[in-house]
Amino acid sequence: MIELRADIGQVLAYLWVCSVPVVIAAYLLGRHHIRQGTDRRSAIYRTLVDALLAMSLLGIIVVTMVVSQPPAGDGSFVNIVPLRSVWNVLTSSDLRTSTPVRNLLLNVLLFVPSGFLVALRLPQHPLRFACLAGLAVSLLVEATQFALLRGRAVDIDDLILNTLGAVLGGGLALVMFKLFAVRAP
Repeated sequence: MIELRADIGQVLAYLWVCSVPVVIAAYLLGRHHIRQGTDRRSAIYRTLVDALLAMSLLGIIVVTMVVSQPPAGDGSFVNIVPLRSVWNVLTSSDLRTSTPVRNLLLNVLLFVPSGFLVALRLPQHPLRFACLAGLAVSLLVEATQFALLRGRAVDIDDLILNTLGAVLGGGLALVMFKLFAVRAP
């Protein structure tokens, strides 16, 4: 648990530093939307969703590329068999205290905000766009880890779990659209 707190503290420190350019870009983007004739409410909504989506993507980059420590050894681990790692964790771990179980859950939860925000930004087909965005970002992360980060695990299960998280986020947005009759401006 101490390890998780240290990781969260490190993520927050990186995000705090990265948030300044995002806020400046959001301000400039909002002004651009208003100058283009977009009504103020829609411009603020778009800008806010875009800024939060940028922060979510920065969080994914920080967690997957910067903060997390590579496993022991200098070679990369590659798993291309779907659900092999998930099965191994679920059948060989103490499900209450296991770090691998925590990692599985965090792989899903990490992508829920971005899936939710993509669905808010593109409400025509929220689940489709959330799924495609989650798959694309996760594929980019895994490919980058394989190509550039020595000693990292590249796992098809991460791709599946990350995409599942994005779809859950899109599903939350869809539920919000239906329950509250909310639509993006």
